[in-house]
Amino acid sequence: PAMQGPPLEQTQGGQPSMQGPPIVEGPACQCGTPSHQLLVRKEGPNMGRHFFACQTRACRYFQWTDEDPQPATQGPPCLCELPSGQATVSKQGPNKDRPFFSCARRTCEYFQWGDEEVKPVVRGPPCVCSVATVQQEVQKDGPNKGRTFFRCAKKVCNIFQWTDEAPRKEEAGPPCGFCQAPTSTRITQKDGPSKGR
Repeated sequence: PAMQGPPLEQTQGGQPSMQGPPIVEGPACQCGTPSHQLLVRKEGPNMGRHFFACQTRACRYFQWTDEDPQPATQGPPCLCELPSGQATVSKQGPNKDRPFFSCARRTCEYFQWGDEEVKPVVRGPPCVCSVATVQQEVQKDGPNKGRTFFRCAKKVCNIFQWTDEAPRKEEAGPPCGFCQAPTSTRITQKDGPSKGR
């Protein structure tokens, strides 16, 4: 038998068009615009469940439609100097349901636990993007845990500088072939035949 597609509707010009499901708007997200309703399609306990999310995916707003809506809480300024957004850890583990703040627009790597004292943002020297770097702390277990470093606030370039070492001179190279941003000179730090190159 022939496969039947979705229903068609006639436009003013007489040409058929695809008739999609109507957009269901929800509470305002962290961008200040109405969210929209989506459906969980991944197999698991929540498959088929509806939720609200940012229409443009510019923020991390999330709200189950069958639960009381939570206000889009604005947190301390992120590395972009904009209000961060609050969310809770959904992954199973010791931090499940723990609140945290992160960049609402996903353009920087700001992170702050909601139940801990807010750490001030420490700015560093400018990177090759001409944007002030920010100080962060190594969280991973190992010999450098707790050590602080500077990196690009906007995640545009890969500058990295330990705060307890003399700053390296970053020289701008030729434009990147993909984004046209200036490249930077780096030195291989990993042990091997190319170390120091």
